[in-house]
Amino acid sequence: MPPHLDGSQIRLIVFDLDGVITDERPYWDSAREAVREIQAGLVASRSVCEGLPESLLYWLKNRAVNSNWDVAFVAVCAALYSSGRNLDLVALGRIGARFPNGSAQAADGVPHWSGRQQGPDAFFDPATPTGAELIRYAGVKLASVLPPEIRYIVEYGGPLWDLCQRRCQEIHNFRMLSGTAKHTSVLGQERVVEILSELRVNCGCCLGVATGRPKQEAMDALNDLGLLPFFDPNRIVTHNDVADAQRILGTSGKPSQLGKPHPFILLRAIYPDLALHTLLGQSIVLENHAWVAFVGDTLSDVLAAKAARAWSLCVVGAVANPVARQERREQLLASGCDLVLDSIAELPPVMLSNHQRTGWNEKHS
Repeated sequence: MPPHLDGSQIRLIVFDLDGVITDERPYWDSAREAVREIQAGLVASRSVCEGLPESLLYWLKNRAVNSNWDVAFVAVCAALYSSGRNLDLVALGRIGARFPNGSAQAADGVPHWSGRQQGPDAFFDPATPTGAELIRYAGVKLASVLPPEIRYIVEYGGPLWDLCQRRCQEIHNFRMLSGTAKHTSVLGQERVVEILSELRVNCGCCLGVATGRPKQEAMDALNDLGLLPFFDPNRIVTHNDVADAQRILGTSGKPSQLGKPHPFILLRAIYPDLALHTLLGQSIVLENHAWVAFVGDTLSDVLAAKAARAWSLCVVGAVANPVARQERREQLLASGCDLVLDSIAELPPVMLSNHQRTGWNEKHS
């Protein structure tokens, strides 16, 4: 443990869910199916439909692209960019007509593009950005090789992104309802219960959640695994909270993207009762939150914790490939993560100390 990190001062532990507590593989399986389906509808030759390789998935997650629909969008953009003359612009135009998000309307009569084949290495390069900028970059990169009248279709937040989000959610919901997929924890349900119980009872910590998952998905997962009682219900923050806050800011003339790596989702877990504009005010953002630890598994989690001036603790246990595990560990440390753990099983020893707890958990939970 770094000498500057004293576990005894931490009173609130906020967890990301996917890859930290819950198994994220069902989401990535849904994303792979969505990518294959969308590519098959837009590329004339099946031979160039590569889907979502594990290597690309890890690469994107290590660069703060977290949600399955954002990963799917970037993967689809990269595949379409590489497809050259095989890209069906008529089918792409129909997506614009079904999910309009601009002044232009692509017509069915747009001809097939006769551009040359682009190699996959031409899409990503060493200067590729991270996080939300990488997702925007994917749309801009693909738009650069399309006719001007349909470029809006592939912008971040545009019709193609809408389609990726919708299909990822529909496929995931179907898999969960049909029993093809189910909620599981990364360490097994009984072990996670033991760890969370130890953190609350022995370490005296209040526990919260800050996840990019929709609220119903997050609550269903915690409920199905018997983990919900361990968390302060007022400190469970989800994608719904982010979307609601963005709508409020948009109507007040201050549009903003509040998803991670923005610190909003963590600050909301720290201050569940503060009004939005107070929460995002300078005094809160500059507050030292040395009594808070945010436990995640990606670069965006580290950046969110640092922006909130809280401790950043990350796990690499959900990454199966040993090379990818080592890359994840090195990237997390290089990004400023205070402590990298194999799994949350290592958390209780970090939090325990010989110092007497102050009863903060009982007062604030």
